[in-house]
Amino acid sequence: MISSDHLQDALTPDDPTSVDSLATALELFRFRSLVTKGPDIIEPWPKAGAAQDIEIEGCANIREILSHHAATPKLASMREVQDAIYRATGSYHVARRAVGEAPILRHHRSIALDSTITQILGWMGNDPGPIVLRHLEQDGGTPTDQEVVDLIRGQQPLAAVLHELNPLIDAPGFDRAELARRMALSMASDGFKVAPGAWLAGKLQAGLARDVSRRIRRSDSVDCLHAMHFPYVDIASCDAQSYAILSRFVDQARGPRPKVSLFKNGSLADIVEHIRALPTVAELCMNRTDKV
Repeated sequence: MISSDHLQDALTPDDPTSVDSLATALELFRFRSLVTKGPDIIEPWPKAGAAQDIEIEGCANIREILSHHAATPKLASMREVQDAIYRATGSYHVARRAVGEAPILRHHRSIALDSTITQILGWMGNDPGPIVLRHLEQDGGTPTDQEVVDLIRGQQPLAAVLHELNPLIDAPGFDRAELARRMALSMASDGFKVAPGAWLAGKLQAGLARDVSRRIRRSDSVDCLHAMHFPYVDIASCDAQSYAILSRFVDQARGPRPKVSLFKNGSLADIVEHIRALPTVAELCMNRTDKV
C-alpha cells in the first residue's frame, strides 16, 4: 500500500532515475494500492471509538502515475514543506538547548497547551510571553515567578519553529485553525480515541524532538507522516529510531483493525515469517462460510 508520503520519501528531483527505480521496486509486488483518502482526511473520527478507515484503490500501472505531469508540482510543494520543517526542527533544537528542559507542573499543562494553540493561531504574534501571561490571567491561579518563567521558556522552542514556518502557514488557502485543531489532537493524552494516526505521529515527533543531542534528518517529518498510517494497516515497518518510540504506543493507537504488527525495517526475515503465518484467502473464506 503506497501513500503520497512514500513518493515524497523516494522521489528526488535531482535524480531522474528515482522514478524508474521506485516503479521497478513496486512492480515486484503483484498487488498494489494507492491511499486515496488518508488519515489526514478521515481524522478526527465523528466520535470516540467510532473507527473510520482509510480508502485505497488498486493500482495496476504505478509507473504511469509516478511519471504523470500532474505529480511534479504536487511533489515540489511537499518537498518545500519538508525542507521548511527540517529548518524549523534545527531552530527548535537550538532553542531547546538554549532554554533547557522547562519543568511544567501538572496543573499548568492546560495553560501550556492553550498557549501552544494560541501561538499556532497567530493572532497574538510570535512572542510567547504575552500569550502565556494572558492564559495565566484567564486561569486565575497564583503561580510563582519561577513557574511563569518556566511556562514561557517552554513555549520558546515552538516560537522558533513558527518563525521558520509562518511564511508557509500564511500562504493563501492555509487554515491555521485546522492546523491548531490537528496539533491539539496529536498532543492530547486521549487523542488516540478519535485520531489514532495523528496521535501516534505526535508521539514520534515528540520523542524525536526530546532528544536534542541527535542529528536531525530531513526525513524525520516523513517518518511521522508514515506513522499516521500505522493504525490503519496490518503490518508496518520503520527504522530503529522510530521503532524505539512507536513500539511503546502503537498498541494504544487502534484503528479499524485489531492491531498493527510493527517491525524494524531491517527485520525483513521476521516480516516474511509473519506474513507466511497469516491465514490464506481460502482459509479466510472458509472461516466466514463456517460462521454463516
